[in-house]
Amino acid sequence: DLARLLPPKRAFLKRIKPFWQFTDFLLNLILDFRLYFSPRKKNTHWKQVFEVDDKIDHFIRQNQSGQIFKRGKNELNWILKFPWIRSAKPDSQSRKYYFSSVARIFEFKALMLEDQEGKIKGFVVLSRRDYSLKVPYCYFEKDTLDEVISCLTWHIFEWKIKTATIFHPALVEHFQRKQFPAFFTRSFRRHYIISRVFDAFDIENRYKIQDGDADCAFT
Repeated sequence: DLARLLPPKRAFLKRIKPFWQFTDFLLNLILDFRLYFSPRKKNTHWKQVFEVDDKIDHFIRQNQSGQIFKRGKNELNWILKFPWIRSAKPDSQSRKYYFSSVARIFEFKALMLEDQEGKIKGFVVLSRRDYSLKVPYCYFEKDTLDEVISCLTWHIFEWKIKTATIFHPALVEHFQRKQFPAFFTRSFRRHYIISRVFDAFDIENRYKIQDGDADCAFT
């Protein structure tokens, strides 16, 4: 997706946009071929939910230790119901601005993992924007990491994702050790502006921030 990501950043990158389009074409051929022959198995214990109920909210609360924002049922349901990005064909305004409120495809997908007794073991919210994937919220018990990875991998294949951006420490650690299904990975940091009043709290080392906290969930 270089032809979309790079030209808005620098004028000289925009002038060679045809080069990025050709590069995208070649790379996508390789990726599509790779994904076509990659095994994928849908985990039947995951099911899509369309709102956060009291049961899910209770599970989330139990798995928010050390987190700053601790968003619950009301906030998450508002995010799921009122996305800032609308699915539509790009218009003249959306093409003009890099931070557009329009995408060909934009959706949130909330998924819950249950064991055979109906006990919740995991809850994730996926954000799909065209061929990009983010994981705004992710809560799971330690012994279910493999199921979470399986869920993400299945959606990467199913949605033909080109770029996945993940900050959750446990997920990042996994993909650093085992790159599949990624063709290429790159590490980078997300920076936050925090008042010096909070320096004594050692926020960076003592507290956790979900990928979708602040306004990051909306884009």
